[in-house]
Amino acid sequence: MFVFGLWGHSQLIYALIQLLVAFRYRKLVPFMYLLLIVETVGRMVIGHVKPPIILHTVPGGVANYIMLPLAILMLILSLMENKPKLSSKS
Repeated sequence: MFVFGLWGHSQLIYALIQLLVAFRYRKLVPFMYLLLIVETVGRMVIGHVKPPIILHTVPGGVANYIMLPLAILMLILSLMENKPKLSSKS
């Protein structure tokens, strides 16, 4: 149970940093997506190298395969420049 407490605490800190970036430091949004990608890939690699000994499928395990492509897509979209549309003057 100690490990789950530590993991929950780190997730809480990560969530607070994400909120801070979303509302105050928007230029860091691509960095946060990159951090999410690295963290997700890291969890997947660790789970593959040292699989947990469990009785049932881990509920969050499937989410990694959804989150990774989604995070990559969002990173690409966050790096694209928003070019203002030129208004045509008639």
